[in-house]
Amino acid sequence: MKHKKIIKILVILCILTVLYFYNLNINLSIILNISTKQFELKTDSEVTYPVTLSGEFVLNNLTICPRDRYVTALVLVHTAAQHFERRRNIRSTYGSKKLFLPTEVRVVFLVGIVQNLKIQEKIQEEHTQYGDIIQGQFIDTYHNLTNKGIMGFRWILNYCNNVDYVIKVDDDVIFDMWRFLDNLEAFNSTRSMFCTPIYDGQIFRDGKWTVPESQFVGVTNWPWTYCQGFVVIMTGEVIRELFHAAHVTPFLWIDDVYLFGYLPFQTGNITIRPMPKMLQLEPNPEGGLCLSVAGSECPMVAVGVEEKMFKFHWKMILLRNNKTFS
Repeated sequence: MKHKKIIKILVILCILTVLYFYNLNINLSIILNISTKQFELKTDSEVTYPVTLSGEFVLNNLTICPRDRYVTALVLVHTAAQHFERRRNIRSTYGSKKLFLPTEVRVVFLVGIVQNLKIQEKIQEEHTQYGDIIQGQFIDTYHNLTNKGIMGFRWILNYCNNVDYVIKVDDDVIFDMWRFLDNLEAFNSTRSMFCTPIYDGQIFRDGKWTVPESQFVGVTNWPWTYCQGFVVIMTGEVIRELFHAAHVTPFLWIDDVYLFGYLPFQTGNITIRPMPKMLQLEPNPEGGLCLSVAGSECPMVAVGVEEKMFKFHWKMILLRNNKTFS
């Protein structure tokens, strides 16, 4: 009987090991020059969890956040690996370490592994120069944005857990850090996410945001409120609970719904709040018209922006905050 139990345990361990590497879905040949077989992640026949809950970082910097004082705002950028110019724009503007002193502001850019060796080499050079790239062991694709977000939460817990606010942005966003810092009292609610909430959002079974029929069977709308994810401002203390919740929350590839809806729902004590009245969010580039026309009266704190228009809109932000052009 003891032998049979031991055999059963070994079989279970073997199955779990195979499933782990099956779901990892990475290609380390780019970094380690070894060949690996690509697998297609199956989410319709088994329960999976984010692959970035553990594992080594490919690129990292342990000293971005000071350990002897709090960081007021950490800008957490979900960026595509090849978007070098967008990252340069953010570094020199609202992600600048020096521009908002004595307030401590930091920025990190989250990327996955790319299969183009030249792009990977450029990313490594970029990290050597700026030291702000966090690269994880997953393929950098649209369907891996949830894995990217969980990696960001884990990085914060390990290397920047003394932060007041985490400002998650996509790399096509321009953010008025001065207006945010001047209105911190509007964000003094603890255990909160501030964003554009989506109530009773539809579950799509086809198209860009397809959810397999085997997930949320018979449900047509998400059973929780979630944040439109292009900008989400989180109070620092929620990061630990979101990350811990991911260990028991089955993977969902739609990052807005999972990271900023499913996880806070699972915790049971994180509140999703709409943005304050004079600190609104507009994901479309048309929001930039408000900055250029209304100036200081424009209620936008963040807008979506085309790369070619980034510098123009930044000048509008400088102007309305009475700052010198740079």
